[in-house]
Amino acid sequence: MLVALETRFSFCFFEFTFGTYVPVLARQGLKLTDALIASLGTFQGITRIIVRLFLGKLIRKVKAKRLLIVTLCMCGAVGLLLRFANSFYYLALLACLFGVSHGVNSPLSTLLVADSSTRSERGFANSILYSAMTAGRFTPILTAPIADIWGVSFVFPIASILPITAVLVVAKFMEPLSTEQEEKRKPVESMLTGT
Repeated sequence: MLVALETRFSFCFFEFTFGTYVPVLARQGLKLTDALIASLGTFQGITRIIVRLFLGKLIRKVKAKRLLIVTLCMCGAVGLLLRFANSFYYLALLACLFGVSHGVNSPLSTLLVADSSTRSERGFANSILYSAMTAGRFTPILTAPIADIWGVSFVFPIASILPITAVLVVAKFMEPLSTEQEEKRKPVESMLTGT
């Protein structure tokens, strides 16, 4: 469960950095119109929906540990690449990549919490998970001084450090599921897939 909390906190930290500072970068650095800036969120949202439609099949074929590592690496890569944003199309591509990462990470974290807790502990475990997510939403308070001093483009690489460190936590501490946990996971997977 600790892995799910750490990955979710890191992901939410980056998510709110993305949501807060990409519009600032697009408006100030690239001089994009408000309509183009708003469409970036649409690209991300559509990608997230498409990924979630196929998530059940993906979870059956790829181990949770690998999926988490890939989504966190994508998140970190988006943060590093945002520093070099020079056009609307570049930002739209990064918004789509982040949408893929977001589409997998959120349900997967919930699934990991369900896997690592008993039915009687699940409510408490989910409240801790959502507290970790909420803590990640305080990003603007922490990153605002960096944006003021060095500029918005420096915020993204700093925010990408947390997802990259989360990769190390997942690789080191996430255990493969036992047979009992695999059996417990089937009903949760069926909720995701609708089967």
